[in-house]
Amino acid sequence: MKIICSVPDDPQSLPLEIAYKVARSEIVALTLQEEAEIDVGLLIAKIAEIKGELDRTRAIKKALSGAVKQIDKTDEDIETMEDSIKDILEEILELVQARNED
Repeated sequence: MKIICSVPDDPQSLPLEIAYKVARSEIVALTLQEEAEIDVGLLIAKIAEIKGELDRTRAIKKALSGAVKQIDKTDEDIETMEDSIKDILEEILELVQARNED
C-alpha cells in the first residue's frame, strides 16, 4: 500500500503534511502489525499532542495577524500626526508672513 501526495508550495501546508505523515504511520503500522505490536494508547496520545500543537500554531498566527493590524494602524496614526504637524507649520508660516506684510 502506498500514499502519493502532491502539494504545491504553500506556506500553510503544515496540517496537510501532518495528515499525510499520520496516514503513512497508520499504513506502516498495519503492514507491520504481524511483526510488532503498536501501542495504540501512545499513538492516540501523540496524535492529540499534534492537534494541540496545531491549535497553538493557529492561536499564534491569529495573534501575529492582530499585531500586524495594530502596527499598520499605528503607522497610519503616525502619518496622520505628521500631516497635522505639517499643516500647523504651514499655518504658522502663513501667520508670520502675514505679520511681515503689515
